[in-house]
Amino acid sequence: MKKDRRGVLICGAYGHGNIGDDAILEAIMRQMREIEPDMPVWALSRAPGETRERLGIGAVHPFNVFGFLRVMRKAKIYLSGGGSLIQDATSRRSLWYYLTSIKLAKKCGCLVAMYGCGIGPVLREGGRRRTRRILNKYVDVITLREDSSLDELKQLGVDGPEIILASDPALSLPSAPEEEVTAVMQAHGMDPNGRYICFALRDWKGFSEKAAVFAAAADRAYEKHGFTPVFIAINHRSDGDAADAVTSMLTAPFHAIREPLTSGLAIGIMSRMAVVVAMRLHGLIFAAGRGVPLIGVDYDPKVTAFLRYAGHEMYAPLQTVDEAVLNDYIARAAEQGGSKELEENTRRLARLGRRNVEAVRKLYFSAPCQAPRQPDFRRIAIFQSDLRVGGIQKSLVNILSGIDYSRCAVDLYLFERGRFFEFQEHPNLRVRYLKPYPYVNRIVYFRLLRKLMKPPGGGQVYDVAVDFNSYRNECAIGALGVAAKKRVMWIHNDIELKLRNERRYRILWHFFKKKLPLYDEFCAVSPGIIDGFRRASGVTDKPVTAIPNPINTEEILIKAGEPADFPVQPDPGHYNLCTVGRICHQKGFDILIDRLARVVPERPDLRLYLLGDGPDREKLQKQIERLKLGKVVTLLGYRANPFPYLRLMDGFALTSRYEGQGIVIWEAKSLGLELFIDKHLEKYNPGVEGVDDMVKALIAAKKREKVYDALKDYNESIRNDLFRVLELNQSP
Repeated sequence: MKKDRRGVLICGAYGHGNIGDDAILEAIMRQMREIEPDMPVWALSRAPGETRERLGIGAVHPFNVFGFLRVMRKAKIYLSGGGSLIQDATSRRSLWYYLTSIKLAKKCGCLVAMYGCGIGPVLREGGRRRTRRILNKYVDVITLREDSSLDELKQLGVDGPEIILASDPALSLPSAPEEEVTAVMQAHGMDPNGRYICFALRDWKGFSEKAAVFAAAADRAYEKHGFTPVFIAINHRSDGDAADAVTSMLTAPFHAIREPLTSGLAIGIMSRMAVVVAMRLHGLIFAAGRGVPLIGVDYDPKVTAFLRYAGHEMYAPLQTVDEAVLNDYIARAAEQGGSKELEENTRRLARLGRRNVEAVRKLYFSAPCQAPRQPDFRRIAIFQSDLRVGGIQKSLVNILSGIDYSRCAVDLYLFERGRFFEFQEHPNLRVRYLKPYPYVNRIVYFRLLRKLMKPPGGGQVYDVAVDFNSYRNECAIGALGVAAKKRVMWIHNDIELKLRNERRYRILWHFFKKKLPLYDEFCAVSPGIIDGFRRASGVTDKPVTAIPNPINTEEILIKAGEPADFPVQPDPGHYNLCTVGRICHQKGFDILIDRLARVVPERPDLRLYLLGDGPDREKLQKQIERLKLGKVVTLLGYRANPFPYLRLMDGFALTSRYEGQGIVIWEAKSLGLELFIDKHLEKYNPGVEGVDDMVKALIAAKKREKVYDALKDYNESIRNDLFRVLELNQSP
């Protein structure tokens, strides 16, 4: 592949006057510029001049063969999508065209991505064979807008490309400014603060027989709920006839917007609606993206597929929809407005949509020549013992997920292969496994060990080398042994308290403490452990930066939606409390159980669920039995995904004897749980309020509405400090 290839060529059903299709193109263009602000972007459009003027990108007519072949030889990625391009229900010729263009793009040297796609139906056997062959042979990655498309790919036998379940790109589009939306509504005689029901209809086979059904439902919505009907043409060239067929039968007043709208204006107007009834898929997508209650009328499988995936249950086939069904759905939708469930569906779809752009980002920078173009490109080595269960491991995974790999390459050195935690892979993130040191090397003086052991790295020169473990000697040998301009150690615990409480750690400290002055800088996971580190280590002349553990709230919300397999299902009539961690002396679960024994006589409705395992589990179980708390406390053991369990809880408690920082506190906070944290843990978690008397606080605990916290300011502050330490803050 030529080193000067840049940019993307986007192929789809663009330039036909359909707001929905053009919204997809606008969304993709915005997301590509997010990957690289000055990225060259071209599109295949039936109205290339209009597309160039509207979006400020290059445009070529789909049948200008010489024109799009010329662009294919320049672009790095050929991006097919979004929309339902791979189907033959409407036309065999369109399927042939899109598959042939994918093959041509690959032969012209492009990487090929299918983006936010709907797949199918592909009905004809010849089309299915051709689809399977071309997608498996010529496509690098496919992102899908809903799960039924994933099923269709499986049935087609497509398994060659990487396949990622995401959502429709148009869900990411913003509304037009409020004043512009208000102006358009007023221009059509609408009160910007009025109560409206929107209809986004299209003329389709069988629609004329159902026009009276829509008219009757619109009249009923006005009479019963006070919703004035509004008709929007998603395709201004063809949807007006459907609206006219319905409005000619109305007795209620109505408004009709027939002229072409920008996607931002269409989204803004729909966000003002109390309910949306739509046949047009992107009418539903625009409403779903703003959390508006919606009702789908299915003229094509893609409508039902989207609604199911988006968590909306009110839809009916065009062939069978009747007045009673629509009236019932409208009444139910009228009660949904502003519900937490709608808000959560909206956030979930937005999070899934990020998978589209991240997949193309990964592909775009997959060629080694691309990323180092930037003068501030950094090479970073991180040494960690493993990615098994633990707070250190989870912290590292969250950091890896937040790094901008367009500006750096990271070599992650691990000494054990088993993984509990996974992370989003990237071509500029390489995992390298090293042979673990014999256990006896932990009780060899570090300076002697350093002379005896050969450092890893193979001569690679790094800008920054990180010892993320802080007490395993092999990680220190790596971080201090590779060629690096700066060496950083992460501190995860209150070392003063750890030395006071753990005999084993005191022994290890004796042998490795001399390595500490060899580092250039230190990162502590909370400001509360910095002074203790300086006193214990004697290192007073090196910078120590407090960088709390980042919390991936988007991932938490996605994972929280998965099912939770409880051995004892939480009772909604109880106050359900949870705690998470390794069952060991440090975590102080014995303290929590003792307190619970004092709480339960006053609060027999309280239940505690403990997620975790460890060396003190048997001892803790005996304590539970001795205090007769067997029906109150449930030990759930380790769970690879704890968030579905946290989601079902009312409160979260932590009684650790000491911490570096409690990651799980912030994870619980992000899910809106009430926090019961010992007062002495405040210093490790600035921004979290502890309680002086946990027994009293638990007795007084009441169920309350949980509010999701995205921790935006918290994570942004961490990101800035982290990037400074890793020297990634220079402008590209």
